[in-house]
Amino acid sequence: MNYFSHFLVKPDTVQLRDYQVTLSEKSLNENTLLILPTGLGKTSIALMVIAQRITGERKCVLVAPTKPLCEQHHIYFSKHLPYTSVRILTGELPAAERLTEWNDAQVIIATPQTLENDIKNRVYDFRQASLLVIDEAHRAVGGYAYTFLAQEFQSTSNDPLILGMTASPGGNEDKVNGIKEALFISQVLSRNEESPDVKPYVHEKEIDRLYLDLPEPLKRASTVFQSVISDRVKQIRETGIKCSSQVSMKELNRIKAEATKLIGEQNGTGYQLAAVHAELMKMKHAILVAETQGILPLLKYMDKMSSDGTKSSKRIMAEPDIQYLYRDLTNLKQGEIHPKVLRLPAIVINQLNRYPDSKILIFASFRDTGAYIADVLKHQGIKCSVFTGQSARGKERGMSQKKQQEVIQRFRDGEFQVLISTSIGEEGLDIPSTDVIINYEPVSSEIRAIQRRGRTGRFAAGRIIELITKDTLDETSLFISLRKEEKMRAGITGMEGQKAIV
Repeated sequence: MNYFSHFLVKPDTVQLRDYQVTLSEKSLNENTLLILPTGLGKTSIALMVIAQRITGERKCVLVAPTKPLCEQHHIYFSKHLPYTSVRILTGELPAAERLTEWNDAQVIIATPQTLENDIKNRVYDFRQASLLVIDEAHRAVGGYAYTFLAQEFQSTSNDPLILGMTASPGGNEDKVNGIKEALFISQVLSRNEESPDVKPYVHEKEIDRLYLDLPEPLKRASTVFQSVISDRVKQIRETGIKCSSQVSMKELNRIKAEATKLIGEQNGTGYQLAAVHAELMKMKHAILVAETQGILPLLKYMDKMSSDGTKSSKRIMAEPDIQYLYRDLTNLKQGEIHPKVLRLPAIVINQLNRYPDSKILIFASFRDTGAYIADVLKHQGIKCSVFTGQSARGKERGMSQKKQQEVIQRFRDGEFQVLISTSIGEEGLDIPSTDVIINYEPVSSEIRAIQRRGRTGRFAAGRIIELITKDTLDETSLFISLRKEEKMRAGITGMEGQKAIV
């Protein structure tokens, strides 16, 4: 095996891959947006570029959106750049200490919010920084801190170079162009697993889509909520606003914007629209839970609406048809009947019986579902753990950074072989490569779908299993993500031949 060789990089630690060398060399020439699927080594490319840009008094700065991701980068760069001063800056350090760390460091790793605050408060500046690496660059939209940092760096640095990295910039051309503009990007470089120079380094990924029938009680639940939604749609139309009977998320966003506008004008119709919008959002979510999660998660969600005290929840739960539905679901003697719940344990057990050393990662969009899946698997004697984000959800506390690291390490060490993760496991974090990915439900975001796939097939052949309930939002989400991904790939191909004026 050949390794990347540079006098600052620890010998025999970074595998030499031709496409990474090519991309790093091109990234040294101009501001670059690097698009590379998870698992193909964006961080290794960043290392190669950083090693070339550290000379004399020049510094390199890497920003990543979360503290755990910054910690991960700090460990990686400290290991591979042993003769270089690598420091991590977070808001937990006092400003004076951050200034000391900044002055002493050659490589600075920080969350964008911390860096933005310090730059605005003139704790330090970018004059000596020769490279700004922006991880998860698809976040560089709107008022996110990446936009400010890129502007400040480009205008302040004595020798600026920007490298934005992402597994997917998204399928919307306007958003991609927005990222390029926000980060002063003049060239786009990309590879995927089908690229000729990448193929020798990737392993086959088998994708199985398991289509399941929705049981009648859950069909009925979906129909009941849709019926109440139709009633609320009539109320919206009575205000003069056009709205389809299915009321898409795009329409809901438009209704919310109109309500905000009217409230600002002291128009009472705005409050009426806001109230109906709140109800529609909750009922759309109830349909999603019914169709893609199951009876017990739906009952739990309805219990939350019964107790949260909000006017929208009270109005929904006061509907006679919904009261009847709640009683019917509660009285079902067979308990959970969603086919995903019934099939999942058998899928996991079959994989572990055939390949006892397997690591399996299950993605579930909701924390409640993740905990529910863990209970079901543990009941079957399967060792597993749940992995969630740090933020609180209502009364539920998030998982601390220390706990996150502990769970990942236990998974890596083989204490359990099944990890059930919410979206936190999709982006950036160093979760060990797995043999099987199980998507409990498809996601409509092409960015998330690509990130999920990148969690398997890194060192050996991988398998992806998607559980899809027929004729439900599952199929809609799958269709949308596939269409967006196709559009994104075509867009990236077109962008690579373009040069931006900066």
